[in-house]
Amino acid sequence: MSVIHFLLHNIGLPPMMLGLFLLISGAESFEFLIPIGAILVVLSVLLFAINVLINIRSSAGDR
Repeated sequence: MSVIHFLLHNIGLPPMMLGLFLLISGAESFEFLIPIGAILVVLSVLLFAINVLINIRSSAGDR
C-alpha cells in the first residue's frame, strides 16, 4: 500500500503544480491539470492515513 501511496503522490503533484503555475502565468487552458493532480494527491493522502491506522492497530495488538 505504501508503494501505491508513493506513486500516486509523485504522479499527482507535478501536474497539479504545473497547472497552478500556468494558471498564475495566465494560461487558463491548462487549468484541467489542477483537479487531476489534486485528486491523485488526495487519494495518496487517504492511502497513507489508512496505512498508518492499519499499522497502529496491528502493532497495538502485538503488545
